Amino acid sequence: MKTNELNSKNFSDYIRKLRRERHLSQQYMANAMGVSQNTYWLLENGKTKITLEHIQQLADALNLNVRLFLHDFINQ
Repeated sequence: MKTNELNSKNFSDYIRKLRRERHLSQQYMANAMGVSQNTYWLLENGKTKITLEHIQQLADALNLNVRLFLHDFINQ
């Protein structure tokens, strides 16, 4: 996987899959990340660029180490 694919639909699908596996709502994720529900929806649907801050916030919200979070995405 190329590093510039991080803003791809693949990453959006990955975070949606993780959220659903944990039975978490988009509102929960937004609150845990400190963003609006609309901002989270945009991230999960690939409608906005994903920043390093977003990656850290997503990993924290999912209770994952950011390194493991990215490693699992790249190797899925």
